[in-house]
Amino acid sequence: MPDGLHLTRAERGQVRRATNRLTARERREFPSDSIPGKVYVAMIMQDGRVTCDCRGWIVRKRQFARSCKHTRELIAGRPAEARGEYVYLICT
Repeated sequence: MPDGLHLTRAERGQVRRATNRLTARERREFPSDSIPGKVYVAMIMQDGRVTCDCRGWIVRKRQFARSCKHTRELIAGRPAEARGEYVYLICT
């Protein structure tokens, strides 16, 4: 890349978050139970993939799909299935 077009890690994160906000089908904020003022964002993307920005979702056990209390609450009562690393909402 030519000089001046390199993004810092923080800038790449800002771009990723902005893109996710634009491409999310559904988005919900959850206040942190342990960190005052901190808000976690769980989203259902256009392809049905469920994501969150909390540590519980980011750090996962290898044998299980990514999940946290925020994503479980977001999809509660709706059909979903684990496919590899992610949980997907089943569109009906």
